[in-house]
Amino acid sequence: MREACEILVAAVCPLACKYCYIPKDPSMQTMHEEIREAMKSGKLLARLKDVFDSNQLKYLGFWGTEPATVFPDILQFLREAQKVFPKLANLSFSTSFIFPPDVYLKFLKGIDSVGRPYKVDMQISLDGPSWITDKNRMEGVTERVVNNWKAFIDALNDTPFERITVSLKWKATHSIENMKEFLKNPQRVEEYIGFFESLNNYFIKHNRNKRVTLAVKSYVPTLVVPGKYTSEDGKVFAKYLQLLHLKGLKSTYSYRLRRLLIHEKELTRNPSCFTCSGGRSNFGLSDNLTICHRGFYLDDERYVKAILSHPDIENWDVSCFEKGFLDVYKRNFVVDPRDEMNKIRFYYVMRNYHDYLSLKIAATEALLIELVKAGQASRVYLESQELRTLFALFINSALSCPSENILNTGSLHLQTLSLIRLFANGAFEELVRYELSGGK
Repeated sequence: MREACEILVAAVCPLACKYCYIPKDPSMQTMHEEIREAMKSGKLLARLKDVFDSNQLKYLGFWGTEPATVFPDILQFLREAQKVFPKLANLSFSTSFIFPPDVYLKFLKGIDSVGRPYKVDMQISLDGPSWITDKNRMEGVTERVVNNWKAFIDALNDTPFERITVSLKWKATHSIENMKEFLKNPQRVEEYIGFFESLNNYFIKHNRNKRVTLAVKSYVPTLVVPGKYTSEDGKVFAKYLQLLHLKGLKSTYSYRLRRLLIHEKELTRNPSCFTCSGGRSNFGLSDNLTICHRGFYLDDERYVKAILSHPDIENWDVSCFEKGFLDVYKRNFVVDPRDEMNKIRFYYVMRNYHDYLSLKIAATEALLIELVKAGQASRVYLESQELRTLFALFINSALSCPSENILNTGSLHLQTLSLIRLFANGAFEELVRYELSGGK
């Protein structure tokens, strides 16, 4: 049963993050207004009704370049959506947190007032101290977010929620350039930990709102994805992980490997619990379903033509456009929800991706062997069948992304060489060593 949906609610963002997977163009302002109109007019709600029965939808994610730009529109949409979907209970969104605290407080109070006890997950994208975040996003962003955070926590104490509960968490993203900075100055790890712990401590000390919680350890770093990674990048990544572990800090990939090892029996009984949510109902710019938020803009010809008119844009998506894999994506994985037979085909193909492992594992092992022979991956993967298979299971679970596979290889089931190179040059061996040694 399909219970969750992600919808695109915004196409503009006040930031220009270096690693954003969405190439920007001024034409997106027009698209942004069209998205807002779809929410206000009931068009977006009609799309959901084409896919979900009234008792199905339980989880709704608000995606976009920055959802905070359209909070009033989301509230209006939510008031109407909950009339149609009585079991809707969980809401989520991510934000750069650069807007004044009142913007977020008013939105949360608005959700609280619509009359249902929603669980609200609020992810704050913050990469670390200013020498990381300002470099990745924009000069002065770090100080702005820190000030907003403290004012937000203080104001929560005067904002009693009657129905909703709010779960806050951090989302830190690091590029290869950031990793090199850590390796150049190892004390930066302590600075990074201290930065987030100071924000956590402010919450612990000042928050008295019992309906608001914070995942204090959620600042474990993640990679920039998608990315065009080389074998040399993989060696940098491996040293970066070693440094984090030496300093007592995990990465998100440590947790993902542990989950795979602990629940390995589920690989044959329920393999879809190790993949993403791709193909379980997502709406982007158009009326069509897409695999996930990765493809929200990709079936709009105006957007694609606008981006391709700027050959100077350095973005992984642009090279995918030029390779023609985008045509494969649009032809097979962008579906009109009113076309019942095509919708069934789409769900069937996506279930094939989520429920069957053998092709993905065999293909990844074969690619890994070829990379080793070409001198682009560690030779340990020729020497150990068990490690090679575990690597393939990890790459296809911890980094599951069918959209990325299609845009890079033309196939749902073929992993990107970029990610294999990144993890197969010491990084995965370090993750295995760390987990099997009990985190030492």
